[in-house]
Amino acid sequence: MEISASKRELIAVMRQYFAAKTELESLKEQLETARQAAGEAFGVFYDPRQNAARRRPATLASLEGRDGVADAAC
Repeated sequence: MEISASKRELIAVMRQYFAAKTELESLKEQLETARQAAGEAFGVFYDPRQNAARRRPATLASLEGRDGVADAAC
């Protein structure tokens, strides 16, 4: 039985999807383990305004307010 090119492409995409899904679940577990080890509340640990140690560098898009101007408070 021969598989069409479009079905092979779909299979490849689905493999990538499930690999990414597995990696995401692993990252979630690692983060939750780190949160529990730190003894911090869920909201504090995941809130970048309250947890500077876990804060990622801000991008321009995340700094822009509704008027398109960067908000210095962030």
